[in-house]
Amino acid sequence: MGNKQISNSFNHSNLDNVNIQSEIIEKYSIDKSDLEALEKEIRLHSKDEISKEQNMLFYDKFQESLINEDKKEANKYLNWIERGLNSTAALSTIITALGL
Repeated sequence: MGNKQISNSFNHSNLDNVNIQSEIIEKYSIDKSDLEALEKEIRLHSKDEISKEQNMLFYDKFQESLINEDKKEANKYLNWIERGLNSTAALSTIITALGL
């Protein structure tokens, strides 16, 4: 997976999601493929480009919330992501796995 770059991003940020995902997988019953599926859903099924940018930021904040063991905060970001998506299959899987 390595470094990922958000192209066409207002801040052109580089992301190294491997460490973040590893920590989340260790703490919760979420598979790496679940997180990858959610990220893919965001990139492919966001309602528009603004929603995609916002959802990617919410996705990063969601992962940080899980690392900090703040399920309430994580749930907030998942709800915000859901509002900006046309498809929510991966999101439903993660919500179920977290018991939210």
